[in-house]
Amino acid sequence: MVTLVRRDTLEKIQVNINEVEEKRILSEETATIMNDVLKNVIDNNYNNMGSVKIENVEIYGKTGTSSFDSKLLKELNYPSNASKDIWFAGYSPDFTTVVWSGFDYPIKGKENYFKTGSDSRKYIPKKVFTKIMSYQAVKCEKINISSNVVEVDIVKGTNYLPDYYTPNNMIVKAYYKKGMEPKEAISPPEFE
Repeated sequence: MVTLVRRDTLEKIQVNINEVEEKRILSEETATIMNDVLKNVIDNNYNNMGSVKIENVEIYGKTGTSSFDSKLLKELNYPSNASKDIWFAGYSPDFTTVVWSGFDYPIKGKENYFKTGSDSRKYIPKKVFTKIMSYQAVKCEKINISSNVVEVDIVKGTNYLPDYYTPNNMIVKAYYKKGMEPKEAISPPEFE
């Protein structure tokens, strides 16, 4: 039995997890491809996502922000790029953790928003996520790769196979459902 508390009403909801019905919403192939995408952003440190890496633990993740509508920004005199929420959702092969940081109520004259750039508060969800997952994640676990996908070398940023002239730094690996992988190669542009 799990007890959940709704913050807005403080209503307690009890859920018997033995009665929860499992339902597949993604195919095994699609799950493998999505796992690869969400792992690559961590492994390749896109948008500082590598900061959540944990030694010997596969981490998959996604960040997010919420913006204020333009009318409210003007009313509160907030900058146009102010964010009200920042979150990090991630998982390992055995645990999922989502961390939200934000402001319940915007207040005129108060910095109840995140700034673009050097606002150190933006990193709170990633830091909390990393602490939690460092404590609970099982080391050296792996997510199974579907036998119905193939790993293919492609030209970075395209859906084409590399040819003999494609530089190594432009070749990346990608998963495709069997039969859906690219068949056509592309040559790098010639410069005169």
